[in-house]
Amino acid sequence: MTELIRVVAGCFAGAGALLLIYEGHYEPAIAILSTMVGFFVGEHNGKKATKAS
Repeated sequence: MTELIRVVAGCFAGAGALLLIYEGHYEPAIAILSTMVGFFVGEHNGKKATKAS
């Protein structure tokens, strides 16, 4: 269930960022996308570190 919530949140954030890019608001779109990527990469690295321990 929590995986589905992450997917839905990623879709909404990505769609919002694409809409901002389409409207010409690049800085907020880049902030949304970089935060989203940072969250997912950090979460993935945290899971790898937990499995290794």
